[in-house]
Amino acid sequence: MARYARARRKTSKPLPIWLVGSGAFALAFAGATYAITPNAIGKAELRREWIKRTTDQHYSGCAQARGNGHEDIGSWEPSYRERMDGDGDGLACEPYR
Repeated sequence: MARYARARRKTSKPLPIWLVGSGAFALAFAGATYAITPNAIGKAELRREWIKRTTDQHYSGCAQARGNGHEDIGSWEPSYRERMDGDGDGLACEPYR
């Protein structure tokens, strides 16, 4: 009868606090590293868009700006010109509705 005795189930111990803390640190470090990586997925497109938006491009009019793919030029952007803002709301070259 002893041969067929049920094996005792081992109880699991809780993880040590230093192991849980180091796991959380590793996840935070990985996220921060991804955020500052210059070649991360999608970062190149965002950077191109940011450069296109922040460089001072003097357009002769809204047709030229739209041809360059630059609509809704805000008054805080270097490319903004008051003469290109027809309704005076701070957005120049708004798309046609």
